[in-house]
Parts: sequence; C-alpha cells; structure tokens
Amino acid sequence: MHLEIIPDPFIDFRASVEQMHWAVGADLADEYELCRGAKAFWDRSHPAEAWNGFAEQLAQRLAQDRRNKAQDAYSGNFRRDRLSNWLILALGRAGRRDEIIPLCRQEAEKTGSYLRLVEQLTKAKQWEEAEEWIRKGIGATEGQWPGIAAQLRTSFREMRERQQDWHSAATLRAEEFFLEPSVQTFQALEKAAQRAGVGSEIRAAALQYLETGTRPQPSTQLWPLSESELKPTTGRFPIQPPMTDVLIDIAIAEKQPDEVLRWYDQRKPRLRGWDTGWFTEDRIAEAVVARYPERAVAIWKQLAEAQIALTKPKRKVGRVLKQQGKEQDWQGYLTTLRLAHERKRRLVEVLDVLAGRRIVDGK
Repeated sequence: MHLEIIPDPFIDFRASVEQMHWAVGADLADEYELCRGAKAFWDRSHPAEAWNGFAEQLAQRLAQDRRNKAQDAYSGNFRRDRLSNWLILALGRAGRRDEIIPLCRQEAEKTGSYLRLVEQLTKAKQWEEAEEWIRKGIGATEGQWPGIAAQLRTSFREMRERQQDWHSAATLRAEEFFLEPSVQTFQALEKAAQRAGVGSEIRAAALQYLETGTRPQPSTQLWPLSESELKPTTGRFPIQPPMTDVLIDIAIAEKQPDEVLRWYDQRKPRLRGWDTGWFTEDRIAEAVVARYPERAVAIWKQLAEAQIALTKPKRKVGRVLKQQGKEQDWQGYLTTLRLAHERKRRLVEVLDVLAGRRIVDGK
C-alpha cells in the first residue's frame, strides 16, 4: 500500500515567513557583509502569501522601532532605512506596490531618505511630485547631509535631461561647475551647453571664470543661461584664481601643449607629496614632450631630484626599524616602494643602495 504525502501549503507558507524573518534579522545585525551569500535564498520563488505575511511582520517591526538615545542620527537613520528597504521589497513581491510610495513618503522626513522617495516617484512617472520632494529634500539636507542634497540635485538634472530641456540641464550643469570646478564638470557643462545651442558662449565664459574667479551674470550676452531652478549652494572650498590646476587639466585633455605650459608657468611651484606630485608633474611632462622636449626633460629632472631628496626620511625610518630589531619590516617597506614606483628608475636605484644591494645586482 502506497501512501502519498500531500504537503500542507499553510505549513510551507509559515516556514517561508520564518526563514525570511530569520534571514533579515541576520542581515540587519551584519556589520561586515557576511550575509551576502543569502542572495541565493532570496532569489528562490517564494509564494506571494509568504511575502505578504513577511511584509506584515516587517511593518509591525518598523512601527515599533524606537531610536536608541545613545545612537547618533546617521546610524539610526541608516538602520531604519535598511529595515524599510526590506519592507519595500516584500510589498513589491506581495503585489502591494501601491503601498510603497506612501511608505517612502512617511520615511523620507523621518530618516532623510528623500532620494529613495524620488526614485520611486520617478519610476511611477509622477514627475511633479518628484520635483516637489527634491526641493523639499534639498532644503532639509543641505546643511547636515550635503551628500544627499547633491544626489537630489543630480536627480533633478537627470529629469530635465530626460525631458530634453537642454537649457535647464545646462543651467544645472553650470551650478555643478561653479560649485566644484574641474575638468570633468567643465566638460559636462560644455556638452550640455552645446545641446542647448550656446556652446561657444558658455565655454568662453567658463574659461574666463577659471582665470579670473568672476562668475558671469545670467541671461546676458556673455552668459545666455538663466538662473538655476534650484536654490544655489555655496562652494565648499575658497576659489583662488587663476585655477591653474583645472586649466592645466583641460589643456591636457584637449591636447594643447602651449596652454599646458602657459598655465604651468603661472602655477606656484610645488611638489605635493610622493604619489600626487609625481603623477601631476609626469602628466604635464608627457603632455608637452612631443613639442617641447627640453621642457619635459627639465620637469622630469626636477621631479627626479625631489624624489631622491626624499631618501633622507627613509633612512631615518630604516635606522629606527633596525634599532627595534625589525629588519624584515624595513626590507618589506623598501620592496613595497620599489614595486609601486618601478617607473622611477633612478629612485629604484637609490632604494637598492639603501637596501644594501649593488645597483648592478638590481639590473
């Protein structure tokens, strides 16, 4: 006689909910990303009833969430956002998508999760409300969480680009450029201005700003873009014109060696640290070597001499480590430097001498 065991769907449903609950608890308690392997579990096909029951549990847990007074605002918001992210997933899988945006509205002002709400509104093509929350979010986060405000500004610009409102998009790109002048923000502004049909005017005015520090007035012949739709934000760093580093980067990107040398000669002489100094000066020399080989050689010689001069503090490091009986640490340190800077042949030769090796052995 053969007995066929028919699984009880109610038992399977409860088991799935318990497994989900346990997996989320482990994830929320995980500070070292040890639960990344749980993806295989979440990729399984769980029944909608299980997701619905799981969503109810999470909603109850979120309603009971209380901030720990010893916890700072950022960590408390982060923890609550992680919990509500799971609830959003569960609502979606349970077929209750109409509850997601109301939940995000509720949480935005509690935790500063405005960007998540804007993303959900954008997916639902609720453009006007998305813009309202962008403006509200920028006002609420600009002072305490400027990173969130910057992301909201980016979302606003992307909306204008999606609508092919190139004039507004260029205006917002200009705000990004004035806030943080760089070759990247300059190129993005120039591209947006070309789409808006004012590329040559904006390029000339932006370069003049980098040279003089004078911001052009909107809606003029020199600057045909209007005022930004968003409240302007202040720069994070003081501007000291001419901004030679940015002008040099632009000239390198545009393969203009004359301009590279023009701004290099106006820049205050400096060598900023082991890696950044080498990289910057080396890029400048590479950019001009074809037309001005003698200038490139002079830059490389100056760089080589500066790097060799750095061997004095390294000798002190070696002396102290040897006194402490850490000869192996000293040799390991030299090996690391040699591998990281093998392009600097003269420097490698000096390091070999410091390590007690003859240069000919290194070759």
